[in-house]
Amino acid sequence: MKKIVIAQYEQTAIAALMENGRPVTLGFLSDAGSFQAGTVIIGRVEQVKKELNAAFVSIAPGVPAYLQLKDAVPYKQGDLVPVLIERPAGRNKRIQVSDRLSLYGKNVAILEGKKPVGISARITEETRRDRLRALMQGWLSDHADADVTAIVRTNAVFAEEEEILDEADSLLGQLLELRQRAPFCTQYTVLHAAENETLKLIRDNDGPEPLELVTDIPAVLTEAEEYIGRTGSSLKASLYEDPQLPLFKLYSLDYAVRNALEKKVWLRSGGYLVIEHTEALTVIDVNTGKYTPKGSGAGTFLKLNLEAAEEAARQLRLRNISGIIIVDFIDMKESDEKEQLIRAIREAIVKDPIKTSFHGLTALGLAELTRKKTSPPLAEQAVKQDFFRNMQRDKKE
Repeated sequence: MKKIVIAQYEQTAIAALMENGRPVTLGFLSDAGSFQAGTVIIGRVEQVKKELNAAFVSIAPGVPAYLQLKDAVPYKQGDLVPVLIERPAGRNKRIQVSDRLSLYGKNVAILEGKKPVGISARITEETRRDRLRALMQGWLSDHADADVTAIVRTNAVFAEEEEILDEADSLLGQLLELRQRAPFCTQYTVLHAAENETLKLIRDNDGPEPLELVTDIPAVLTEAEEYIGRTGSSLKASLYEDPQLPLFKLYSLDYAVRNALEKKVWLRSGGYLVIEHTEALTVIDVNTGKYTPKGSGAGTFLKLNLEAAEEAARQLRLRNISGIIIVDFIDMKESDEKEQLIRAIREAIVKDPIKTSFHGLTALGLAELTRKKTSPPLAEQAVKQDFFRNMQRDKKE
């Protein structure tokens, strides 16, 4: 059973998705006033860079954002443009926005611009992919004048066709309303607020598998109960009330975050990973450590590498690492062993709900991956919330 734990911690809250008793995602609920992905704001064009086919857009006083344009630059300085926050600010990086709006639901997403129907990579059965693609192609044909496309999300596998189409209709209606309102709004108007993080966590994990939520924050319980009433979800939500043992301590969430920020990750076999972040990419080095292979020659390090592939993929999700990732596995000479490793990598990353792509092994045997950025990595969130200082204070107490 999946379990969502949202626990009060200092002035913020730690949110964890648990599977088989272990956290698979960790994060801090961000402040309501922060610029979250999915928010639509009326921005003001401050500077146009034709040579870059881009523009710098102000989305709040003193808050610049980078707008990469798809076509020829259609804007000039001073123009008011509705923009969608695609990526929140990162370390030394501006907020990234798009002038093509999109809205996401549980089963589908509707995006501006005419493109082929997209299907979640986690839907692997070809018959289902073809059925869902045909369903949405038919829907797009009925709404050809809207100039939009659709992406079928993983949860659509478990939904009835009528439910999917109803959601697509609702999202399109909201998108058309945003288009109509935008010309009459002043700069910095929030046309559409990003979905509450609690609800997003629930929605993205609410499927046929039983889901439970436990929290010690009454407002979070209220949101969950409203979601259940609105959707008819089978989610089981409860309020934790024990003044003697805080919820974050019951599930050791503070230590789970601390461990998820350590450079070294031990493997069951005795080997370990070293995870290093740079400005350009993240490097994961696989080390033999205390690993004692049986025998020598073919297959000596295959077991270790297969375990490392599974754990590396888990750490990407747990730490919310995005961008370019390089994994330096233990060198193997046999081609069939390399093929087994490639299969293991592909099978491990397909479990991640955030788009993660494997781009192959380099000539030096390095695995190249990319993972889409949807929110700040756990390390940045922890720094923002003064997590380390709070941990040190708790130790002294």
